[in-house]
Amino acid sequence: MSPETIKLILITIALIALLLSSCGKPEEPKVAHPPEGLLPASPKGYELYSWRLGREWYHTLVTATNRAKTVEEITAGENVVEDTWAMLTLRGIHDLEVTIERLPAGTALIWIGPQTLRRRGTYASIIRLPPHRHLIRVRTTCKETGIGLQVEG
Repeated sequence: MSPETIKLILITIALIALLLSSCGKPEEPKVAHPPEGLLPASPKGYELYSWRLGREWYHTLVTATNRAKTVEEITAGENVVEDTWAMLTLRGIHDLEVTIERLPAGTALIWIGPQTLRRRGTYASIIRLPPHRHLIRVRTTCKETGIGLQVEG
């Protein structure tokens, strides 16, 4: 084999290895601990998104706005609580329940699933609603704390 052929083979192998290494499972997002005090009041309420990585469920709770969120934005793990804005990524149903308890009473909470995102023009294969038992737990927490929950599949 000529040196050029060997060089081409090595470059091809390196490119294939690089492509395969980037096809692994998504990285675990940076998660927040449930906040200590109340989350900021929001006239439009809050949006909730969920997804599963491996055996773990993740949830992003974000102040509602008029614009559609991207999957990258939802799953980035950017954890911010300011005067009028909050965005928290939480691991597991327990941390989600504790965080919902930090919403001001009367807050509207919309749990958004993949069908709703598709209707809004966002394709998000990773976003899904968790198992029914999780939905029941969150509904109970919302009812006990005066949060208006709406689930949109």
